[in-house]
Amino acid sequence: MPRQSSEEFKELVRSRTDIVSLIGEGVSLESRRGGHEFVGLCPFHDDRNPSLRVYPERQSFKCWSCNTGGDCFEFVMQSERVEFREAIELLATRANIEMPRTHQRGSQSQDGTSKSQLFEVVAWAEQQFHECLLNSPQAATARDYLNSRGFTADVIAAYRLGYHPNDWEWLIQRARGKFGLDVLTAAKLAAQRDGGRGYYDYFVDRVMFPIRDMQRRPVAFGGRILPGETRENAPKYFNSLESIIFTKSRLLYGFDHARDAIRKTDTVVVVEGYTDCITTHQHGQMNVVGTLGTALTETHVTNLKRFARKVVLVYDGDDAGQNAAERALTKFLAQEVDLRIMTLPAGMDPADFLATHGAAAFAKDIEQAPEAWQHKFRRAVARYGVDSIDAKDRVLDEMLEVLATVPHTGGADAGKWRNREDLILGSLVQRLGLKEHAVRQRLSDIRRRAADRQRNHDGPEAMQHDGPAYDSVSLPRKSLSRRDVYLEQELLQIVLAHPAVVGRLREDFACEELQDPQLRKLLACCYGLMDAGEELTFLRVMAELEDSALKGIAVSLDEEARRKGIGADLLEQTLACLRERHTTDAVEMSGQIREQVQQSGGGLNDETAAMLRRLSEYNKKRAVKNKLA
Repeated sequence: MPRQSSEEFKELVRSRTDIVSLIGEGVSLESRRGGHEFVGLCPFHDDRNPSLRVYPERQSFKCWSCNTGGDCFEFVMQSERVEFREAIELLATRANIEMPRTHQRGSQSQDGTSKSQLFEVVAWAEQQFHECLLNSPQAATARDYLNSRGFTADVIAAYRLGYHPNDWEWLIQRARGKFGLDVLTAAKLAAQRDGGRGYYDYFVDRVMFPIRDMQRRPVAFGGRILPGETRENAPKYFNSLESIIFTKSRLLYGFDHARDAIRKTDTVVVVEGYTDCITTHQHGQMNVVGTLGTALTETHVTNLKRFARKVVLVYDGDDAGQNAAERALTKFLAQEVDLRIMTLPAGMDPADFLATHGAAAFAKDIEQAPEAWQHKFRRAVARYGVDSIDAKDRVLDEMLEVLATVPHTGGADAGKWRNREDLILGSLVQRLGLKEHAVRQRLSDIRRRAADRQRNHDGPEAMQHDGPAYDSVSLPRKSLSRRDVYLEQELLQIVLAHPAVVGRLREDFACEELQDPQLRKLLACCYGLMDAGEELTFLRVMAELEDSALKGIAVSLDEEARRKGIGADLLEQTLACLRERHTTDAVEMSGQIREQVQQSGGGLNDETAAMLRRLSEYNKKRAVKNKLA
């Protein structure tokens, strides 16, 4: 293989990466403008209205709400929280491109282990566990258990189920010569013994369920103890510890198999655990995912709503299941999602229900699952009734306590939440036969009491806060007038939309003449590529830029130019306006200098001397350009 420069390798990776496909692995994208643009919920902030735009022709993306934008490398850097070098590694692996030997691994963990190394070792471990389950005599009991659950050979292969034998160094021994103990421990496949006396495998004598991320890569495992296990206090299930590639609150089991069905049905069904998830898939209910031994979190819902509007939580009918359902409502009421609760008969899990009632009944119950708010109301009525004033008062208080926990939001989200709150309050008024103004007053009282309790808990220091952070991606600066900002941005829009003008512009316009420092850097990048004899294209500019803010600005300017249909013939007009501005600035500066000289009796202070030097330099440049013209 011929030796490649780093730039050549970067461009190879870019050319093999389709940004729509890349972003679509984690975000549900909708085609707009005949495929010239794709729209989805931004994964980098709590996006309620689709703010993310993906531009296939320019192979770029931009969130018009949080201002994150750039190319495929920037997307991976932001989503995976890695540096540029490791983003190239991850994309190269995704595109099945062999890494050059000279390319050094990126580093993320404290011991220097990179994400790409962890993905590699976890994939290797998955293969070891799977082969052991299929072929090893030690796995006979594990195979019998899976057969008893109705898991066929096809299911075992599709979900890459495995087994770790009853040997505390089985995986460590198999990794010798391939992966060091530092990599195994960073991937949470092994751990150090107490007192530092050697290492041991983390999973022992367990059926292994690989856990995959949004890109379908194995990142962790869930281990299920075998029936008849005699180890004292051994948990039935446990997961890998969290690592730099695995965060439990961000992932759900089986999403890699459920993704297409979730998109198709616009519904995701959430069950508790790996086996329930696989069982429902076997019965044809493919839009099901499983939690990883933890309650559904707001992060889970934020991720899921990028793919589906309707989320159905499936809970057991016992008290524990019902209480979990009510807790879910308090977390997700303000989310822009249609949250439903499906309650199974007491003592049944999804596998039991499917075995007893069949897949059609399960699908029907999902379709008819009540809204989470309605489920909560029914539970409150079941506890207190509505036959007395006191009972209605208790029900009302319990429902309003939930409403009061919803945090206030700003902007468009505030209006949407007010609409939803109005609908909920209207339903309460109707069902309890109360006056609306009285119900709203009670809600205000509950919120005020909650705020008082919070202030008393936080103390006076909680009242102190910093002002809003400066948005470094935003183009305007306070020292620039709106017209100045528009002109400077328009100049860069012309450059990005019509790179052929750069040769003409280079002769007559210096980067230093731009006041905005970010635009100055962007124009300098374009000039630098031209001076180096490179073909100037938008993709080449994006490849040259390393600063995330500049990439976002470039995408914004390029898209605005395309939206306006800006032409190359606008260059002379824009330059004329900028020259007029510079002339006005020079006149103002001359006036300031004269005023200062008069006030000081003929002397110059440091500030005025600096102004005089800048004015002199400017006049010299204009004189040279006028002479050449």
